[in-house]
Amino acid sequence: MQFRPLPAGDNANKNKKLLSLLGEGGFSVCKTCFGLIRHPHEKGAQLGRLSALDGIAKNAPDGLPFDRAEWKKRFRRLLLTTNGPRAATLMESFYEDRLVPVKRADGAVPDAPAAGLDPNTPIVLFAVKNDLVRVKELFGHYRKLGVQRFAVIDNGSDDGTLEFLSEQPDADVYRTDARFSSIRKAGWLNRLAAFYGTERWYLWLDADELFTYAGAETRSLTELTHALERRGETKLRSFMLDMYPEGVLLDAERRDADFLTDCVWFDPDSEDYMLRPEIMRMSGGMRQRVFGLEEGTLSKVTLLHFGNGRMLTGAHTIAPQAEDYSGDFMGVLMHYKFLPGDLKKYRRIVDDGTYTNGSAEYKRYLKVFSENPMLTAKNNGSRRYTGSASLSDAFPFLKDPFEDRKTE
Repeated sequence: MQFRPLPAGDNANKNKKLLSLLGEGGFSVCKTCFGLIRHPHEKGAQLGRLSALDGIAKNAPDGLPFDRAEWKKRFRRLLLTTNGPRAATLMESFYEDRLVPVKRADGAVPDAPAAGLDPNTPIVLFAVKNDLVRVKELFGHYRKLGVQRFAVIDNGSDDGTLEFLSEQPDADVYRTDARFSSIRKAGWLNRLAAFYGTERWYLWLDADELFTYAGAETRSLTELTHALERRGETKLRSFMLDMYPEGVLLDAERRDADFLTDCVWFDPDSEDYMLRPEIMRMSGGMRQRVFGLEEGTLSKVTLLHFGNGRMLTGAHTIAPQAEDYSGDFMGVLMHYKFLPGDLKKYRRIVDDGTYTNGSAEYKRYLKVFSENPMLTAKNNGSRRYTGSASLSDAFPFLKDPFEDRKTE
């Protein structure tokens, strides 16, 4: 294990210790009292949002039924234990943004959308806008892993993505015109999980992420969730692995549609990866080496059982916070972020400013590519992806979810 461990910071360390000592309920009370003493105006505004929950929780703009009392309880806890504005945005997107059904999967029952589906076979949740090339490959990848149902939100595509989604027999497709942000997207995906039911597993991802794990070529996602349950796990933490081609990253001579056969190289375990062990946050890798990006989270709870109050709280985070801070890395999200036609996409993201820190990461990409249009990523240390075993060899810290915890 070569990556550099970095300190998590005082707040993260304190929060983790308090969670361990007091549990979620005591932590909630402690954070609220401390906030009222230290930051009375800010905490007062947060408690005001809490009182507003009674009103907003009555909203049902899309008519998709769910357990209102249960989710009101979840958001009450979230408002007490996390950043106020962030939690408020998540709550507003959950209750106020309309998800309009476009089409149902073949055989789906409108009022019982998960009927007939094994709760151990994850439903794939994702939101997308104008990413047709990647979405076409996504469906094939996850069907091979045994996925039987996709629940997809289109956020205003005009490149054929929505039409392609509507043709997929195993997809429930929804549309929203709400303004995108990573926090609002988490609200939308929570809304779908509330609709399909919380006592089951979900795989949540982005269109440029292909999930894999030890033995994925022969073991299905259903087998994986059973294995996790035998280990006493309710989630699986992955790290995001940037995949890249041998030559120029944004080579105009390459076709976007060939990205799976072109982008087969990756950075193995090295000091370019950084880990904040107290909160299990990975960063760095190829983005650090090529773009100088030390920030940017490369870790994500990918598989999640939504029972017992669990929910998504951002692009890479979940609640309860104690679970977000724990868990071994057992999966990999192969991340196809650099396709030849992506400059237009980066410019739109920068203009919109709706990604983290005003889309700062994408501003960095545009700057580096403008200075060096012939930028390459492959070097002498790069490894070639040949299957899940090649990732296990390259990343010694990856745990095999199929191994009995007692034998580790």
